[in-house]
Amino acid sequence: MKAGVVAILVAFACAAAGQPARAQLFPPSPPASIAPCMRQMALTTVDGNPNAAILRIGYWTLPLAGDVRVYGHDVMWHATLHNGATAVQPFRPRNALEASVELHAPGPIEGVEFTPSGASCTLHAGLRRPTMFDGEAVQRPIVVATDPAPVAPPSCANPYASVRVVRAAEPVAPPMARQQGIAGDVTVALAVDRTGTVTYEQILSSPSVILNAAGVNSARTSKFSPAVFRCVPVDNGYVFAAAFVSGS
Repeated sequence: MKAGVVAILVAFACAAAGQPARAQLFPPSPPASIAPCMRQMALTTVDGNPNAAILRIGYWTLPLAGDVRVYGHDVMWHATLHNGATAVQPFRPRNALEASVELHAPGPIEGVEFTPSGASCTLHAGLRRPTMFDGEAVQRPIVVATDPAPVAPPSCANPYASVRVVRAAEPVAPPMARQQGIAGDVTVALAVDRTGTVTYEQILSSPSVILNAAGVNSARTSKFSPAVFRCVPVDNGYVFAAAFVSGS
């Protein structure tokens, strides 16, 4: 029996530097400088305050530190992160955590670029409303962005977009998994370049190593459209979950 493919595929923004070679499914893992950016990042609204937004990064295991560029329509501000609050992400694999801070700026916020300390990549996110999949409400540090600099306003009608699945490949469980009734979600962090090509894979969670190869193959063979930041396609990360269902 073929396994079903999970309907919920969650976007997050990540720009991986250069043109990296495809990572191996088993050791070695992707380089440490790339791994922090193969995570979900989002920028969500704060009700009643257009000059504030919550920067969220899912599956984050490092201190939330680095340089932030906060964009308004025609201005950019700067800030530095030193740490963030941690919250559980609902509907994610067990122990999936989100690090976050609340950003404040002198004007309305539209998007954010974040370069993690020690990483050779930049995360991008446009502003969106929170969803049920974001981390639970916690007391977050407030970081104020300053030092304004003029920038050209976006030149298109829809300047921000996340990675989108154009066609999800159905994951097929191997015979051993079907025989043993092994089921569950294989969650894979992907680096998706500006052409929509998957360049790195890293398993975040899995019910069994027997399902790993099939889960990664489903992610590799799915078709993606790239993310867009201020009208320009960017290299990004994406969290892809393939659901395997046991059956006779």
